Amino acid sequence: MTAKYWIKLYHEILRDPKMCRLSDRLYRRAIELFLLAGETAQDGRLPSVDDMAWELRVDEFDLRNDLADLRDLEIVTGGERVGWFIPGFASSQKRYMTNAMALGMPYHEYLCTPHWQSLRDMVLARCKGHCEGCGSVPPSLHVHHLTYERLGEELLGDLTALCPSCHAEVHHA
Repeated sequence: MTAKYWIKLYHEILRDPKMCRLSDRLYRRAIELFLLAGETAQDGRLPSVDDMAWELRVDEFDLRNDLADLRDLEIVTGGERVGWFIPGFASSQKRYMTNAMALGMPYHEYLCTPHWQSLRDMVLARCKGHCEGCGSVPPSLHVHHLTYERLGEELLGDLTALCPSCHAEVHHA
């Protein structure tokens, strides 16, 4: 996955009691780890300890101790064998990065995002090729928004799969 140049950070950290109680050193280390997670992948996965130590210019032993301290505080999870992760990172980034209207993204561009394509695929899998309006099995289906209230943060129930005829009927009704 392509690296991101920004991550959602500021507001949530100011109000997080675990973060607010960290020493300055661990607070900085946590921020560095969040940034590394955003640089490498959006699922919260962190690079290997030796790669992180090199990137952060710190001793591996000190980094391992910091990771253990942050794991005890539930700011990171995992370990050497399974890898290190930032819990909740993916969902917090997804909420921020996919709210198309808040970002001022035109609707037609939003429909090209990986977030929308993933939702679209889930709706099409749910309907198993059947129009959720009339039940027919057309050669193609359109995924239609039942509401635009959560545009960019849609629930699957906000979307329906429609054949072209039902889709046109909904828009011209």
